[in-house]
Amino acid sequence: MASNKRSCPPRSRMPALVKGLVMYSYSRESGSTEENTMARFDLKSLSRREREVLYLVYELGKATALDIQERLEPAATYNATRRLLETLTKKGAVQFSRNGRQYVYEPVRSRFDQGTAALAEVLNAFFDGSPALGFMNLMKAKDERLQDLEIENLKKLLDEARNEGR
Repeated sequence: MASNKRSCPPRSRMPALVKGLVMYSYSRESGSTEENTMARFDLKSLSRREREVLYLVYELGKATALDIQERLEPAATYNATRRLLETLTKKGAVQFSRNGRQYVYEPVRSRFDQGTAALAEVLNAFFDGSPALGFMNLMKAKDERLQDLEIENLKKLLDEARNEGR
């Protein structure tokens, strides 16, 4: 029997750069014909509560309904939490595997991949698809500070992009 697998931290717990990024869409690949009907998942279609649950699954990496229930604010019943996880599974945001009698949920897509796809959407929606314009606006934000190592890494990436003609 193939295991079904399919959920990110509350916005208040996420770094400022990432807060707006995980709210967009991505596609996923699946080996199952039945699951291929859900090849496109759109975070914008989730309710606020579904996003909160999804953020918690991302924060925890893998989680049971009880793990999520214990962290939800305001509190939810166990059955309500299970229904939210089932909805996220049907929407293709999380996948699950069984561990004895427990269902263990995890995100379908890695946080990095989800953030990358979301960042592309943010750049398209707000900065005319320009990474430079998005980055300049981000650097103007007063609450964002870069470490020296991050600045050096950014310089290297910019040099590579220039050398590759991007």
